[in-house]
Amino acid sequence: DRPTSHSSSSYAPATVHQGSSITHEFPSVVHLNVGGRRLMTTLATLRSDPNSMLGAMFSGEHPVLRDSDGCFVIDRDGKHFHHILNYLRDGCVPLGLSRVDRLELLREADFYGLKSLYSFIGGATVQGAMMT
Repeated sequence: DRPTSHSSSSYAPATVHQGSSITHEFPSVVHLNVGGRRLMTTLATLRSDPNSMLGAMFSGEHPVLRDSDGCFVIDRDGKHFHHILNYLRDGCVPLGLSRVDRLELLREADFYGLKSLYSFIGGATVQGAMMT
């Protein structure tokens, strides 16, 4: 599979889950449910890369799903999502990942449309297959 990019102009959710709705106003502190893992971040962090899937998701242009507690739902495995948030916060790239964790994070960076994180963790070995 060749990586695909997500930008706010071309991003469209693969599946719009029942109960999803367009939200134009988001709280400044956002509570997330990513595959059952609860996390908290700021709206500014989620919007820090407007061309990413998260930037698009929290732009108010696409339907979002909330769980019964009001958390925004992202239907992904949440194992590496803290790395995604840390990267969006301050450009921090995790060090010392196992090969499997690195490949899993590479997949998540692709899913979230984070081109620069994808290239950092992929290194020279994936430069030819970088997201376009």
